[in-house]
Amino acid sequence: VRMVAEQPARRSRRRRPRRSGSSSRSEDSSSSDNQPRDEAPGDEAIPVDECRFDQFGLNDDLMKGIAACGYRDPSPIQSGAIPPALEGRDVSGRAPTGSGKTLAFGIPMLATVGKSTPRKPRARVLAPTRELAEQIRRELVPLGKAQRRFIGSVYGGVGYGTQTQALVKG
Repeated sequence: VRMVAEQPARRSRRRRPRRSGSSSRSEDSSSSDNQPRDEAPGDEAIPVDECRFDQFGLNDDLMKGIAACGYRDPSPIQSGAIPPALEGRDVSGRAPTGSGKTLAFGIPMLATVGKSTPRKPRARVLAPTRELAEQIRRELVPLGKAQRRFIGSVYGGVGYGTQTQALVKG
């Protein structure tokens, strides 16, 4: 399943000359309602209206963690991504900043990954910057604690001590 939330196209800094006889927007790209849509041929559309976290079949500890963080209802990207991810299907999503993408992959990861053992982490999330890695870690730590899971981050440019301890811990 490939979930994509439509967003307005970003303008490049350099303007390109228009071709004669063509408009700058295609008729299909004029929609910017930020609603997920199914892009994979043959897959059914995933309904996202009136969806609740308790409909996903998550365990009680994770549900308590979600409630303790103040999350009430899933965002459209979460409603579209969490069910297929919990089924073990590959999910690709795109949504605006602040739309809940971290929980869209974090909740299924925490729901399906077992406890780690020392020196053997059970899951990894790759992020392009240390700032994003820390942001993801901060977002997932409360949910991890609710399930008695340790969440750590490892990235370059800082000392090895605490990061090595995080890896040793699992």
